[in-house]
Amino acid sequence: MSTSTNSSKPLNPRRTHCRGISHRVGFNAGGTHGFTLIELMVVIGILISLATLTAISVSKVTKDARFSKSVSQVMNALENARTLAIKEHRPVLLTFTVKTERVDNTTSAGLLTGNIKKQWTRIVAARLRDELVNASATQTTATAGSNFMDMFEPHPNFTPVDLPEGIKVAAPQLDYERNDDVWITQPTFRDNNTNFAEMEYGSLIGVMFSADGSILSRITGGGSANIGMGRFVVLDIDQDGLQRQVNSSENASGWFTYNIENEEPNIQLAPFLSVFNDAAMRELFDVNNWKGGSYKAAWVPPCSALSDGRSRMNCEQSEFINQFGEKIYFNRYTGRAEVMKR
Repeated sequence: MSTSTNSSKPLNPRRTHCRGISHRVGFNAGGTHGFTLIELMVVIGILISLATLTAISVSKVTKDARFSKSVSQVMNALENARTLAIKEHRPVLLTFTVKTERVDNTTSAGLLTGNIKKQWTRIVAARLRDELVNASATQTTATAGSNFMDMFEPHPNFTPVDLPEGIKVAAPQLDYERNDDVWITQPTFRDNNTNFAEMEYGSLIGVMFSADGSILSRITGGGSANIGMGRFVVLDIDQDGLQRQVNSSENASGWFTYNIENEEPNIQLAPFLSVFNDAAMRELFDVNNWKGGSYKAAWVPPCSALSDGRSRMNCEQSEFINQFGEKIYFNRYTGRAEVMKR
């Protein structure tokens, strides 16, 4: 009886494992096949997508937490200033200035013009001095003799608060026949630049608390029989008892805006505030359109139709702040601040 090979018998997998596997990238000791190259590429793509989404989510959470912290810092500073006003039974001003960290401290024409490493908004509290300063001692305008300065000096019991870089505080522009739909805020300084036509202009805004904790829009009484344009609130940054001359090259309202560090313009008192992310705003607009002091007292959007630097800047800032800013309002009677959720 002869023996023959059974052609129907399955082939030994260990002998034939090389068949049809040139497109495989691996298999285990048990003989099962691994992933194809396409499958691995799909898995890697999914992992990259998940990593990207995670990074975006973490970045957003971080930015949101940073912004929320800034709002809390402003709220705490407001309450501390209000408490000081009540405790000392005198007006206390909370104002928002610009501070810089510079790579070098070079000067030009007496102005600090070194390269700016970073700049941020600093919250400062100041108390009203007892003396009244006649504006004629510091200004040379025709009406200076009938204007008086309410000078505020930095409060010794308030530690300045630095907001994260890129976060600013805004207030409604209520002068020059503007309504509260237009916002003003701190300026952004430029490196090595004393060409005022190339600068951005900002405002020194503040909130003033009375002795009972309520909000003050002005201080009345005193001065002269004919007080003319009235009294102006001034933060005496260098504490020399005088209002430092501000840049007079700007067209109109030169005493109410500034673009140089440590200038002492008249403070515009705010009935309410908004905290906003200035860095995020600047990613949306061309800030080259914001240069110079040219300004129209009255204008109507769209912002793109405005050719005046400050007008275009205020318009686009206002659009962003109205949509993304965190608004802070004050109780009419108690002066306590409250965040109005968007």
